[in-house]
Amino acid sequence: MGAMPALGRMGDFVPPRRSPHGRPCSCPLVALLTAVDDPRRPQARRCSLEAILLIATLAVICGADNGTEVEFFGHQKQAWLETFLELPHGVPSHDQARGVSPLHLVSAWADGARLVLGQRRVDSRSNAAIPALLETLTLEGCIVTIDAMGCQKRTARTIRDRGGDYVLALKGNQPQLHEAVVETFTVEQAEGFEGCDHDSHQTVNKNHGRIETRRCWVLGTPEYSRYVDPDGAWPDLHSLIMIEAQRRQGDQVTSETRYYISSLPAAARALLPAVRSHWGIENSLHWVLDMALREDESRIRTGHAAHNLSLLRRLALNLLRRETTAKGGIAARRKQAGWNDAYLLKVLSN
Repeated sequence: MGAMPALGRMGDFVPPRRSPHGRPCSCPLVALLTAVDDPRRPQARRCSLEAILLIATLAVICGADNGTEVEFFGHQKQAWLETFLELPHGVPSHDQARGVSPLHLVSAWADGARLVLGQRRVDSRSNAAIPALLETLTLEGCIVTIDAMGCQKRTARTIRDRGGDYVLALKGNQPQLHEAVVETFTVEQAEGFEGCDHDSHQTVNKNHGRIETRRCWVLGTPEYSRYVDPDGAWPDLHSLIMIEAQRRQGDQVTSETRYYISSLPAAARALLPAVRSHWGIENSLHWVLDMALREDESRIRTGHAAHNLSLLRRLALNLLRRETTAKGGIAARRKQAGWNDAYLLKVLSN
């Protein structure tokens, strides 16, 4: 896995191969893996790419965290794997390659479905990763929320061109726009929004002794959009958003104010939950990847291994989330998959 080229794109669909008993394999994942372009040189293809990817996916589901552990899993499970995989040269080995810098990725997260839709490697010298990822997705009728690092005109245009709406966080990466939006809300808030065409909404949540209050104000008249964006550079800019989040636990109170721009109409009751759902990627993806799949502990720096293993973690997480019959969280399901071949196949078949 270490020296293996980056995983290829999905090409023309190839029918899934049959099991040793002559029955077509019904696993959707196997059907998809047969359609992945093989980026290796022909002389390096001692084992099919489909088998490598399937073994690696199963290994990560069962707890493997690096290429060595993937290979060890393959050897331990070889007899079982050969009941549905062709391994004429045995289990493929992992390779070594020259070290590279730590990997940074951008992921597309579907909050409602709680699934990773895709990811791209981030080049520190370019902002092209997010638009490139968005161009692979169907966005019609969707709301796309992005951190301040993704608040770029090209990104907003890509979202609108693909039929979606954007809610983009503002910070110092867009200093003039950020300053203009902050100034606008500061002036209007000081006057109590009197005579100002605006909308507002508030939510209060109590959980584990904490009281979280979120207040949202939205300005949506064209005059405000023209003031903060006089050149009309941001496509279909309709709303300026300010959200105050206050957390109270006992006598301790913390608060934070965030600002956003959006192509959506100025409806605070709809925009507040859209912004809040954005943080689902932190709680439901990044936290789970760190705690259950130990992503932050990974020190893999060889070749394309870091990128490939990151893809496999997200694929494994999607499969484990879709299997809901077992008790326990993601970490517990990984252990059950490692202990029980029947359950592992159940996870794979979702």
